[in-house]
Amino acid sequence: MRNDIGSVDTDFLKSLMKVKNLSESQFAEIIGVSHSMVNRVINGNRGAGTKFIVGVLNNFEGVTIGQLIKCDHTLPKGNKKAKSA
Repeated sequence: MRNDIGSVDTDFLKSLMKVKNLSESQFAEIIGVSHSMVNRVINGNRGAGTKFIVGVLNNFEGVTIGQLIKCDHTLPKGNKKAKSA
């Protein structure tokens, strides 16, 4: 089962870590994932799973899902855009 729920906004994550003065290791410990996972997500080498997303939302007051997840309006191959009403 795939646990990837979306593409995180890596610029937002880097900014959050900078504002909070956190290293990747410290950030990982706070959200309950490994340092290597944080590094891979921030560098775009893997998507963030539910544990990562929930960890950020539960541990950083004021952070919203809208800030954390990039909205990609690209439809999967074979799908057509819905017509405007």
